[in-house]
Amino acid sequence: MGNWDGYGMMYGNQWGGLFSFIFMILILAAIGVGAAVLLRRLPQGTAQGGRTEMSALDVLNQRYAKGEITQEEYRNIKKEIAQGDK
Repeated sequence: MGNWDGYGMMYGNQWGGLFSFIFMILILAAIGVGAAVLLRRLPQGTAQGGRTEMSALDVLNQRYAKGEITQEEYRNIKKEIAQGDK
């Protein structure tokens, strides 16, 4: 059989165990970082295809903020939206 001085077949000497431990930690860290990157790239939305629906008021506010409509148009459309909700 051979004399392994109690280290076993896998390690061979005192440094083998340390390097194996460090390598294992590096692999686990790489898996964790990979999982975090994948989770960040997933779409942020509802379960229905990952799309989030904006309300009519949200769209109206965006159009007004971009300057696509005037203040008077904004107020008129906002009244119509409020009446439609009742």
